[in-house]
Amino acid sequence: MINCAADILKSEFNKRVETNHRYSARAFAKDMGVSAPMVKYLFNKERTLTKPTAIKISRKLGLSEREHNLFLSFVTVEGKSSAEEKADASNRIAKLLSFKPKKEFSEDEQNLLSHWTHYGILCAMEISDYDGSAKFIAERLNLSEDKVEKSFETFIKLGLVTIRGGRFVVVEEDSKTTIDIPSDALKKTHESYIDQAKKSIRKVSVDKRDISFITMTIDPGKMQEAKEKIKNFRREMCRFLESGEKKEVYTLSMQLFPLESFK
Repeated sequence: MINCAADILKSEFNKRVETNHRYSARAFAKDMGVSAPMVKYLFNKERTLTKPTAIKISRKLGLSEREHNLFLSFVTVEGKSSAEEKADASNRIAKLLSFKPKKEFSEDEQNLLSHWTHYGILCAMEISDYDGSAKFIAERLNLSEDKVEKSFETFIKLGLVTIRGGRFVVVEEDSKTTIDIPSDALKKTHESYIDQAKKSIRKVSVDKRDISFITMTIDPGKMQEAKEKIKNFRREMCRFLESGEKKEVYTLSMQLFPLESFK
């Protein structure tokens, strides 16, 4: 149960230990940008954070948007804030804690979503001037209306979309695929995104895309920690890019693999 800012930090630390049993409090302090003793003080609720420091820590840890908002709200309640600020933060905490946990798709459900268009359509429903129609999304993503409508049927079946006032709207529930578990459906999804990335090299101007690579000689024992850092980077970049007015649907794709496999 999350009851304070320290609980969020402990939860994030435990997640990292689960993926890397050698991960330590000292490593966590380094990732947070604070001293090792400070981690102990924060875990034991012996110190409170200022909002700027809390924001810096949240960004360095790559907390999800919900975790970021919850963390800052707890910091406001626990710190030297006005009564009004504390009251507003308490209300935010109540709403954030009532948020449903992510739904994890089963293999069968992932099979229904195993193409980039499904995720693209879901994101296009968040464009600021979306009018609730299949036609709007078809025009923005260069798809047929029939394709969009069939995707809507799938979304409704999976509980991702509902109809309100004659409009198709996204259900306010986060979702995720399986992680580090072999999945043919997820492989198909990844392949479809890679295909789109290849096409974008020829069809999208350089000022609207960023495709780069770096080849390196690595220590394979660091792969789990590397994957955690990439996940944190994705969260931070997503939070940054979604903070403005939503006008276009983009995909952030990163690949890290042993080059020797392709000999």
